[in-house]
Amino acid sequence: MTPVKPDFVYLKTSLSPDSSPLDCAPCDCSGTCGTTCGHSIDIFDSDPIYICNTLCSCPSSCANKISTVGLKSTVKYDEKKGWCLLSLSHLSSFTYIGDYTGLIISTEEARARHLTAGVNYVLSIREQSEGGTFLTHIDATTHGSELRFMNHSCSPNVIVVPVRDNTVHPRATCWTNSTVKPGDELCISYGSPKQLGTVVCYCGSPQCSGYLPFQTSENTFLD
Repeated sequence: MTPVKPDFVYLKTSLSPDSSPLDCAPCDCSGTCGTTCGHSIDIFDSDPIYICNTLCSCPSSCANKISTVGLKSTVKYDEKKGWCLLSLSHLSSFTYIGDYTGLIISTEEARARHLTAGVNYVLSIREQSEGGTFLTHIDATTHGSELRFMNHSCSPNVIVVPVRDNTVHPRATCWTNSTVKPGDELCISYGSPKQLGTVVCYCGSPQCSGYLPFQTSENTFLD
């Protein structure tokens, strides 16, 4: 019998106890931003990505702002994988499909949930910069978006890219990295294939490692 789909409070943006504004000046572009704008969306950039924010005078159609018409999707239960998120439309490569949202929690709380929770909806983002390592943990257990139902794949068709617009905490923006057809499952990578756990992976990819990635608490939450 199919279990009842977990209920959650929908969030368009993540909630944080620290919503400090981002110390990032608005761009000084006149009209639509061009290549000289100090903000940009380059999902292949290894440095922290800053996009145009609400302080910028550029229009909402600016290429350096992220917008979407809304992901058309459905959630289906699989006996082996559990809940799966399926796309209902054709998506080209590098299409923004939404943010992985939830409650931003501390490293200590994320570590505790990682060690004790049966089903874990915590997405941990690790960013490296000249200032050191910056960790952000987004818990979608009770609050989040439909992207919380994305499963792991050893050949994921979705990547998570942290970007900043209005707050110090990055948004976990999700983009397709290959063509997605209607009915395809949307999947991300849960971690490095060099660190595998004991839970069998059922992604079905020809490159399947056989088991789901497992990040030790020391490696995942190392400050």
